[in-house]
Parts: sequence; structure tokens; C-alpha cells
Amino acid sequence: NDNNSSNTASNDNNSSNMNTAMSNDNKCNDNEDTTMRWIVIMGFIRENSLGKRVTDFITKTIQEMGISETKTIDCMNLALEEWVEGFEPRWQDQRNTNPTAYTITLPTPEERELKLIDIMKLMTEAHGIILVTGEFNRQLPDTVRVLFETIPRECYFGKPSAVVCYSPGIGSGKQAGIQARAFLGEMACLTIGPILTLPQVHFYIDKEGICTKDEVKKELHLLMKQLAWYTDALTSFRKRKPIPTHV
Repeated sequence: NDNNSSNTASNDNNSSNMNTAMSNDNKCNDNEDTTMRWIVIMGFIRENSLGKRVTDFITKTIQEMGISETKTIDCMNLALEEWVEGFEPRWQDQRNTNPTAYTITLPTPEERELKLIDIMKLMTEAHGIILVTGEFNRQLPDTVRVLFETIPRECYFGKPSAVVCYSPGIGSGKQAGIQARAFLGEMACLTIGPILTLPQVHFYIDKEGICTKDEVKKELHLLMKQLAWYTDALTSFRKRKPIPTHV
């Protein structure tokens, strides 16, 4: 009986430690249609970006499939000072011709802290990540890098991720998509196999996020199903054995 009590206490301690390490993880296997949570990161900052309609297309598709609860992080609303300063020189010509179009009001330190706390909470509660990004000067936007480097690593460490990239031209933002996969890997966010590339996206996804191209719909469905599989697998296993983070 003493041994059983000891084992029970040990199991309780292990369970407590695991819950502390991943306090906001839910059991996807028990009811994956309602408890799985994904976060969609809108990695663009232009006011009229095509990324908004792509994000709406993704969130509506996920809702229709009934796979996951989904919330978004809008880098435009975060307005981190670091990347605003970084983009300032690139916008100078546009500011001279149309100053109001490229004006961003930085939050106060108190507002920024509240925004970051909200983002940390969303990222911690999420089981998987979807990154929506365009291509800026043939690179992954600085907004994405700064976002991940600003919040604690524990918020996203070991969570699966999918990449969706787009462009108004024929390039589809693939260079940013490839860089996003490498970057997310460095952040310990396992990226699943395919990258959904959307060239000339404005021709088949309207401002309401409605897609008229069946092939694109099928590709997104497959991407979401694969992300759901990885999310379920990794979340379930993390509950049994937390990811090693120290030597």
C-alpha cells in the first residue's frame, strides 16, 4: 500500500509538472473538433494588404471544416517600434507623395505591454500556428521576426506550424514562404510539408475572403487536415512527455 501511495504521489507530481510546463494545452484526442486551437499570424503591415482577404479565406475555411477554434494576431495592430523604425526609410518616397497613407501611430508603453500580454496568452493557448505572409523585398517581413523575438519562447516552442504565402504578381511570395519555413524551424515550430502559395491572389479571392478557385480550396483543405494531424499528435505526446528545453 505504501508503494502504491508512493507511486500515486509520484504520478501526481509528474502530472503537475507537465501541466505547469504546458498549462494551457487541451486534449485534442478527446474532442479535436472543438478543443483544438490555432492562431493565425497576419505577418503584414500595409493597410490595404491582400493578406487580409487571404486570412479571411483561411479562417472561414477552418470554420466550415469544423477542425479548430481559430484566433488571429494582427501585426499591424501591434505596431512594434522596432519594425516601424526599420521600415521608415523604405516608405520615405511614398510618404512624400501621400503622407497619410503610411502613417502609423505607435502605442504608448502601457498599451504596448497590454498588447504583448494578449499575444502571449493567445500564443500560449494555441496548439498550432498558421503564418500568412507576403514578400517584402524578396524577404520574410521583419514583423514576423520581431514578433517571435519579442514574446517568450515558451509561448510557441514545439508547436506545429503551416505557411501560406501570397502576392499580387506571379511570384506568389515563395521566397518569403521558404524563409518562413526555415525561420519557424529555428523557433522550434515544426513546419508541415507543403507551403500554400497564392500567386495573383486578387483574381480569385475577393475582399470578403471568398475563393472562386476549386484547386486552391482543395489545397487549403489538405494543408489544414495535415496541420490538424500534427497538432493532435504533438499535443497528445507533449502531455505524456514534455519537450526537453535544458541540457
